[in-house]
Amino acid sequence: MNIKFPDGTIREFPTNSTGLEIAKAISEGLARNAVGILLNGEQYDLNRPISSNNRLCELIAFAGRKDGVFRSPAFGQSETAK
Repeated sequence: MNIKFPDGTIREFPTNSTGLEIAKAISEGLARNAVGILLNGEQYDLNRPISSNNRLCELIAFAGRKDGVFRSPAFGQSETAK
């Protein structure tokens, strides 16, 4: 299946890959810090299988800051979520 990222990049992953598997394919550090995934703007658990093509994917990673979580800059604009 193909997954599209906010920067326009499209990458191929096996059908039913999880958000965690996608994060690991990009970076072990991202996988360690990931706390969720946005698919077409809807938030999901990292363990949910993804089965459809061309989903817009943003990984949500812990910023290591006390004020919250941010979307990884590699996959879109940084922003604090409260």
